[in-house]
Amino acid sequence: MAKVTLVRIDYRLVHGQVAVKWSKAADATKIIVVDDKVAKDDMMKNIFKMAAPPGVKVLCYSVEKCISKWNEKQFGDGRVMMMFKDVDTCYRTFKAGYPLEKLQLGNIPKKTGRNQLDNEVFASPEEIAQLKEMAAAGVDIIIHTIPEKSAVSFEKATKNDWEVDKSFSDTSDINILKAATYGIVDGYPDGTFRPNQVITRQEFFKLLQNFCAAAAYHPAGNLSDLKIEQFKDVDSISNWAREAAQFCVSNKYVNGTKDSAGTIVLAPTGNASRQEAMTMFLRAFKIVREYYQVAIIE
Repeated sequence: MAKVTLVRIDYRLVHGQVAVKWSKAADATKIIVVDDKVAKDDMMKNIFKMAAPPGVKVLCYSVEKCISKWNEKQFGDGRVMMMFKDVDTCYRTFKAGYPLEKLQLGNIPKKTGRNQLDNEVFASPEEIAQLKEMAAAGVDIIIHTIPEKSAVSFEKATKNDWEVDKSFSDTSDINILKAATYGIVDGYPDGTFRPNQVITRQEFFKLLQNFCAAAAYHPAGNLSDLKIEQFKDVDSISNWAREAAQFCVSNKYVNGTKDSAGTIVLAPTGNASRQEAMTMFLRAFKIVREYYQVAIIE
């Protein structure tokens, strides 16, 4: 009976980092790749075999053959590192009867429909459900991308899932959904968020006002007497953004910007540059922190 020292999901399978770092960490004498497509692809099997460190054997099985080999002789002898390309293949292997005890989530790439669990690990709601089912059955699941980095428990990475009660038709980014849940951002009437669209200054004014509301910040004193009516382009502010614009001006988050003639204006319909957005947000962040009497180092 072989000793399975590591079971990992990593879309790269026998990649340089996996082959060298993780096979060494697992003290593996053989790597078993479980993937229905790879099992039928002789070229990929040869590539993986060539990528393996000296003395480490590579075997490529379909899910069905993997279960058969396990039931037959428990993968024979030696120390085994099992590799899956995706959550679904691992889940199907588990459901088919492989006695999975511990699972490592390595590199699972970002794509449409997947939420971020870690810098290099993304999973769709369906994949998260599969992982949770395995975890509920007693599988110890961790996120561990590289040996030099500390592992994070899957439970910890997903513990705030219940807080998200917003959705958009064009993004499932967990950070956007949480921001929407907390009332910091909102989408459009058609149900989209348009994550790749540039943000206007007045939209950012509204975002700052929402951020302060979410932080339960209620300003009192030390406010600017400046009114938005003092900016010559005040009439170009949309009705839905006027209150937010005044809020940002009063709290000194927004000082205006120069137009082509050198006049200070709000330019509400102009796009907010990354520099402008970060400057305005940092001003708001510092004031909110100070409101809660937390020291800010300038």
